[in-house]
Amino acid sequence: MKKIKKTIKFGILNIDFRKNNIIINISDLLGNTLGWISAGLLGFKGAEKKSLFVIQTVAEKTISKLLSFGIKKLKIIIKGNLFGRENYINILKNTGFKVISFEDKTPVIYNGCRPPKKRRL
Repeated sequence: MKKIKKTIKFGILNIDFRKNNIIINISDLLGNTLGWISAGLLGFKGAEKKSLFVIQTVAEKTISKLLSFGIKKLKIIIKGNLFGRENYINILKNTGFKVISFEDKTPVIYNGCRPPKKRRL
């Protein structure tokens, strides 16, 4: 049987900038995952996954995957505070993809739980 290739015009790009990795999930409007990319999948190890070169390499791989699915319009959901996230988004914008919406889901740190009572001796 011949495999049917999907062509989708609108996609959702979930970008997760973690402490030592970049994970990208490409999905359609219903949330079905079409593909994913990470810095570790491309062969980078350890602390080198935080460099600008890795961000550029992952962006190029993401662009090639998006073009293989035929996606032209994107909704970007980004999470994390890694220093190269603006560079990643600029690379996507400069390649001709139309960004419909941009959502930042980076968790905001607040004071948290109350600390335990001081120990009395």
